[in-house]
Amino acid sequence: MLEDSYKSGYSSPGAIFQDMLEKNLQQFLGGRTGRIIKAGQDILIEVDSEDLGSVLTEIKNNPEISLTILKGLSPGSGKGADYIVADLSGPNLDFSLILKVRLKDGRRAKNHTAIASLFAQHYRPARSYLSGYGSGNVKEPGADVYNQEIKGFDGFNLGLSLEDDIINSVFIDTAPARVVKRDFFEGLDIGQLIAYMGRFDYRAGIFGELVFCQAIEELLQLQIPKRAKYIRMLVSELFRMINHLEFISNISGLLGYDIARNLALLGKEKILRFTEVITGTRIIPNYIRVGGVRADIPSDMVKKLKRQLPVIYKKIKRIENILARDFVLVERSRDIGKIANTLAAEFGISGPNLRASGSRNDRRKGNDYISYGDFHFTIPYGRKGDCLERINIRFAEIYQSIKIISQVLPRIPVGPVIKRINLSHLDLALSPFTSSVECPHGELKVFGEMEGKSLQTFAVFGPSRSSLSLAGILLEGNLFEDTELILASLDISGGELIQYF
Repeated sequence: MLEDSYKSGYSSPGAIFQDMLEKNLQQFLGGRTGRIIKAGQDILIEVDSEDLGSVLTEIKNNPEISLTILKGLSPGSGKGADYIVADLSGPNLDFSLILKVRLKDGRRAKNHTAIASLFAQHYRPARSYLSGYGSGNVKEPGADVYNQEIKGFDGFNLGLSLEDDIINSVFIDTAPARVVKRDFFEGLDIGQLIAYMGRFDYRAGIFGELVFCQAIEELLQLQIPKRAKYIRMLVSELFRMINHLEFISNISGLLGYDIARNLALLGKEKILRFTEVITGTRIIPNYIRVGGVRADIPSDMVKKLKRQLPVIYKKIKRIENILARDFVLVERSRDIGKIANTLAAEFGISGPNLRASGSRNDRRKGNDYISYGDFHFTIPYGRKGDCLERINIRFAEIYQSIKIISQVLPRIPVGPVIKRINLSHLDLALSPFTSSVECPHGELKVFGEMEGKSLQTFAVFGPSRSSLSLAGILLEGNLFEDTELILASLDISGGELIQYF
């Protein structure tokens, strides 16, 4: 089987394996597809909507391919045509198949719904791309609708059907997330789009910038200065800590632990001051550039961070002790919202939510982007996949971020922070690209096609969409009072739910 050959022969999707996979896809899919070509570390297949059903059946059910995981769907348009892009993968594979579906002429909304419905027949997570989905029909009269505001969860509406305070069916409507045009990237140059990418995660905007710039650099085969790589890593880990402290503050507030909540917010504020000095802003950094970073790290920042890291560690450890030593809190979150590893894999869950279910998967280890391979750190993982594990994983990841930063600071090399390139002079043939990074919520990926100096196709796949897809099933059978805790433990970023279906 291809998967066995991949795992036994290569630790990453090398060119030889990609060539073999391309040939097998050509053989199995016959004349039902258009281009089958490399797109970064992934493979791109173009298919007409009329052939999509048979292609999906072959891709998912053929044991020689067996791509059983749908990580995302994204609609778009370019050169007068509409399309839907799907990100498909398989267990234990660190590459994807990008399926670009060309739609018929006609009513755009109707075509998008029809294609999403077809994907839903083969992949359960695809239901979340329809206007409303869930485990059952709770739109009937008399259904209980859960409409309490949860901080950060402003991209969907939730309807719950209850029986004796037990949730027996769920309805999730993602219509509030429809705030971005499918062709939002058209008319923007690369510099403008970098700033735009930070909006996809307002708690850790650096990762949207990083994944986009990294994708362009891989397309151009551009090697950036080592100093820039280390600064990127430093800033990424600081923002990872900021996001996880926001998570901890939200969880502490839900559980009624105001002391822990306030300490987490104070710790977040301290780190935000460092990122503000480095990037010049607190929310949308607009700091990463194609070829490096916008500005060098201030000369005194390294010394200040070195002094403050032990202080930050002790304060976060204090927060963890406050929460971990409370029996009521532990029992309140234990065995609640359990995600089995197989279910997490089916729904394309990634990041801390996947690692809490027993997986060690982390893009920083698997892909070694921006020189993570130069440093020693471990990948925390749990076993039970419940809310308590997901809380514990965030603390453990903060400690690993501190460990990475403590190694980076004394080893930042001297030299330039950017390799300058005149992007306005690009004149590329139509070239596909993909790239992914490990953001605080999981795997954040972009796919695009560039021609000349302009993007013709562009899609963003965020991990929070997969987590929300699973929430419809996860909430079933749990107490109504646990709804907020389960949703908060999944750390769903509202910015990543922005959709344009």
